Amino acid sequence: MKYYQVCIELQDMIFKLRMAEISQKKCEIKVLRFRESGDEIDELEAQELELGKEQTDLAISGAKREISHLADLWSGFEHKFTREEIEFAQPDYWKIRLTNTARTQLMSGAVNPAQIEALQQAGILEEFMEDTQGEIS
Repeated sequence: MKYYQVCIELQDMIFKLRMAEISQKKCEIKVLRFRESGDEIDELEAQELELGKEQTDLAISGAKREISHLADLWSGFEHKFTREEIEFAQPDYWKIRLTNTARTQLMSGAVNPAQIEALQQAGILEEFMEDTQGEIS
């Protein structure tokens, strides 16, 4: 699931970066058009756009750093999982995640009703109750 999450985050960040770069190009064109008009209000509009462009430049720099970090994480995985492998691992992953969360909540005094419902929907509530019988008493 860590591999899957890195892939999703990387894909999303690349999309956002590309959209921001397109937005920057549009902004530059708009600034030129406003300035060409010679109108005072259009000049102020151009200045406002340039301020927004500066903020977007900072966001683009951050996105590039994040993409680099995510790409390093992705490269660090010895095995590149297929979609089929990820789907096959889902039941085990959720069983472990849901039961660990419920155990943590149980240790704090009470399991959240939404967590109980999630265990039930996953078909593992009975098993969880049997496994934690000694912990409950």
